[in-house]
Amino acid sequence: MTMSLKCAGIYSLPTTSLIMPDNKVTDGKIQPPSVFLRGGSHVLQTGDKVYITKIDKKDESSDELLRFTILTVNSFDVTGQNFQRKFFATVSFKFNKGYLDDNPPEDVEKVIEAVLAPDTDDSQSDTSTAAQPAQKRPTVPVPPPPATPPPPTTPTPAGPPPTITIGESSTQVLQALGMPLQMIDLGKKKTYVYKNMKIIFVDDKVSDVQ
Repeated sequence: MTMSLKCAGIYSLPTTSLIMPDNKVTDGKIQPPSVFLRGGSHVLQTGDKVYITKIDKKDESSDELLRFTILTVNSFDVTGQNFQRKFFATVSFKFNKGYLDDNPPEDVEKVIEAVLAPDTDDSQSDTSTAAQPAQKRPTVPVPPPPATPPPPTTPTPAGPPPTITIGESSTQVLQALGMPLQMIDLGKKKTYVYKNMKIIFVDDKVSDVQ
């Protein structure tokens, strides 16, 4: 499912980076990563679309974190370079110890959806016509103006089909093929099911393609 960011300020890096910036959310406020991010970082904005590629829980001293690994749906310009890439990051929601076990899922969802919520295009519904008064139809039909033929288009050559190699990470596979039809998570072993293939990961690395 495609998710939409409900607030700005999440720091991300290109998927080719060796580190993934972690953005902590405390009391609904996003805290930027504590590590220094070199050139190439991109700050995600309200309305940016992302995929969730992984969810895990981490315990800290007196808190617990619910961490979401996200991958941008769109490619963005890489600062200081003349090409575009997809970006990734983690968003860690901070809760008091025991909160996730003691409170209903609806309360946890409200905290998460204040930052990261399922994408809906309902806001694009056509309300402009409803706000305008109905216009009286003319008694004599007016013929439409002659249609202007569209300019000829040059077909864009199809690029080479995406390739998957042994040892690639799940993030690289998602970047090449998009979201699978089904994700089977068995701990260290995961299976992504696409229309014409199954990709098996062990320790987040491609081990077999069927």
